[in-house]
Parts: sequence; structure tokens; C-alpha cells
Amino acid sequence: LLANAAALDSGAQQGETTIDGQPWVQPVFAYQAKCLMEIRAAFDNLDDSSQAATLEILADTGCESLLTRQTSS
Repeated sequence: LLANAAALDSGAQQGETTIDGQPWVQPVFAYQAKCLMEIRAAFDNLDDSSQAATLEILADTGCESLLTRQTSS
């Protein structure tokens, strides 16, 4: 979802990432970007305690990165 969103944001026609040490390339899908937005919106609507609990559960899974928006500098 993250690679797809980054590719879509940059105007690329395909997203690229690594899964289990192997390269993965696929066309971008607007629906995947919508899914990521919905996941983030649901997380944003949680109260602070629920957000903290969710982040604790997801810690070190890699999934926690779906919930936070990274800013590039």
C-alpha cells in the first residue's frame, strides 16, 4: 500500500518495493490508495489511548507505518 501510494503521488505507472527480500513491481491502483486513506482515517478517529494501544500491538510488525504519514524533507 505504501509503495503504491508513493508511486501514485509521484505520477509513476508502477510501484516498486521489496517483500521478503524479493523485488515486487506492480501497476499502481487507485483503489489501494483509497484503502490506505481509509485505514489512516479510521486510526485518526481513535482517541489517544486507542491509538497508543493500536501502535503497541503493531510495534515491530511493519504495519504501524501504514498509520503514520511520513513527510519527506
